[in-house]
Amino acid sequence: MVIMQHCLERFDSGHHSYIVFLLAGIIFLAVAIFHHKLVHRFPKVDTLFYTIEGCLSFIIAYEYFEAGKKFLPYLYIIAGLFQLVAIFIFARKKKI
Repeated sequence: MVIMQHCLERFDSGHHSYIVFLLAGIIFLAVAIFHHKLVHRFPKVDTLFYTIEGCLSFIIAYEYFEAGKKFLPYLYIIAGLFQLVAIFIFARKKKI
């Protein structure tokens, strides 16, 4: 739901990235709803959550840099990097 809230906020502020947030939110919710069925057929589905969140963190960081923010974008970059690290840790743990 946080992704969808970001989508609405991006739409209200005039950023065109709301489309990316909307698509990511729909994918995120669909995977969450059908997770029990998907995980048996696609064991890598859990990494999709981290991938979506990581990509969106980098998009938010970019937009904050464009808006002239000084400190906040770096926090989103760090969050995105942690999410990418989580993908590799999860992949090694599951031997994907």
